[in-house]
Amino acid sequence: MKKIAILTYHNALNYGAVFQAYALKEYLNRQEDVEAKILNYGGEVAKTASKFFLFKYCIKHPSYILNLATRIKMMRKFREFRRVYLGVTKTRNNKIDVDFETFIVGSDQVWNPNINSMDKTYLLDFTNKEKYAYAASLGDFRDKRILKEYFKDNLEKFTAISLRENSSIDVIKEYYSGELITCLDPVFLLGMNEWINLYKKDIKENVNKYISEVTSGGYVLYFSLDLETEKLKATAVNFAKQKNLKIIFVTDNERRERYKDLLHFGVASPIELLYLMDNSSCIFTNSFHGTALSIILHKDFFVETNIGASNRITELLRNCGLEARGLQDGKFSGLFNEKDSDISWKKIDENIEEMLKESKEYLKKITG
Repeated sequence: MKKIAILTYHNALNYGAVFQAYALKEYLNRQEDVEAKILNYGGEVAKTASKFFLFKYCIKHPSYILNLATRIKMMRKFREFRRVYLGVTKTRNNKIDVDFETFIVGSDQVWNPNINSMDKTYLLDFTNKEKYAYAASLGDFRDKRILKEYFKDNLEKFTAISLRENSSIDVIKEYYSGELITCLDPVFLLGMNEWINLYKKDIKENVNKYISEVTSGGYVLYFSLDLETEKLKATAVNFAKQKNLKIIFVTDNERRERYKDLLHFGVASPIELLYLMDNSSCIFTNSFHGTALSIILHKDFFVETNIGASNRITELLRNCGLEARGLQDGKFSGLFNEKDSDISWKKIDENIEEMLKESKEYLKKITG
């Protein structure tokens, strides 16, 4: 039995972070003679999702007290998802190197110094065992001085490295002499039915009157990261009106006072978000993982590309042949033709399956 440890941002209050962590762990555990677990290490990312940080933030920004109850509720729902579905280890300690023979860091922006605060734990500096990076991302971070300080003398100790974006290869090759490849984000390792089955049992067992009432009839789902997205919101609202659909709003950071004109679902657990996405008529988002799951679930969708770290979204759209689904400041692409707007999912699935071959081959080398 090969024991593999995964280091990623599983502790973040972010839907994409927990979905990609779940997918990689789940896929690895389905391989023969493999036991994979997620290291319960959070670093600065986990601190910003803690009650202590939240209370300190409220002291500095009193207006955020209005969001305190919903934020705590979100913490509870994410904690429950991690408990049930992620299966993390105890906090990293001196014995962790004995417990596992192989370590994987990734995916998500684990190598973005703006997010990890230069934490070299994400370079697996605590072990001399086999080290791999799976679909690691720097986001849009490109400060050469800081990257040199961060990566120096660490990447050469990796057995193999794969990145999520092609745009990261030229950056990383400055610090790593081995072969560099790109792999798909872990969420693509699981197919449509696997994501649907994940929420179906949970929703069935915990169904309530509220979610039934909110989702009755057709609706557009507006799933936004905590960014200034007034133009995206306006486009989503107009689209819903034209289609005679209601619009439901979900975010990973409760700021409902900015969206009083929308039907706010409230605090959605990761499971509830999957339900809302899969049962929607169309999705408007500015989230990379919102885009990825829209593609996996074969949903009509549009994504804002004029945001920070947009390269990961634009690369995904280009690789899938879905550039027409990108928005620029809320405006539809010139490639989009509403009269001929049906997505050819068979072709998209074939593209993804072709791209997945290299990802799965890479993981096969790790699992043995």
